[in-house]
Amino acid sequence: MHTLADKGDVLEAIFQVCHPNPEDRSQVQFEVPFLKNFLHQSPMDILNTKKDYRTMNMMLEYLAAYGIDHHSRAMFQSFPIFIGHEMPNLKMYLDSRIR
Repeated sequence: MHTLADKGDVLEAIFQVCHPNPEDRSQVQFEVPFLKNFLHQSPMDILNTKKDYRTMNMMLEYLAAYGIDHHSRAMFQSFPIFIGHEMPNLKMYLDSRIR
């Protein structure tokens, strides 16, 4: 994920393979790992540095399908960025966190 952070189209293609049903992204066929690297950066941190907000927004859509422990520790510091850029998928993502 970190290596591909500058290739949003490739990341999206990977997520589409892992979530094959476009009508229901909550169906996960393969789990995409979401961790911090050795520099303590999540893929969201790298995307923010590159100002690739479109890919960040796309990832929010797919990450909504995973449990809260899957990625929450790796991206909690990115929420001010999501809010500041009014990402369209943020509401849907936050709704998925309410269980």
